[in-house]
Amino acid sequence: MLKIGKVIYELLSKNEELKKVVDTKIYPLIANETTSFPFIIYKRTGIVNDGNKDYQSKYAMINLIVVDNEYEGSV
Repeated sequence: MLKIGKVIYELLSKNEELKKVVDTKIYPLIANETTSFPFIIYKRTGIVNDGNKDYQSKYAMINLIVVDNEYEGSV
């Protein structure tokens, strides 16, 4: 579960359409104060344990926050 942030970053940073909009401004947890719009913040918000005596599984909950100075850009 600790590597989920790396996977999220790789998926977002390799997307060519997204790169056109945010370039490399993809951050875990918080962006730098001087970061210009638009940018993306991602963070793991929880882990859910599921299963029973025969199997166990875990689910990570992730928030993606798109930040822009205009509504249309954030949508």
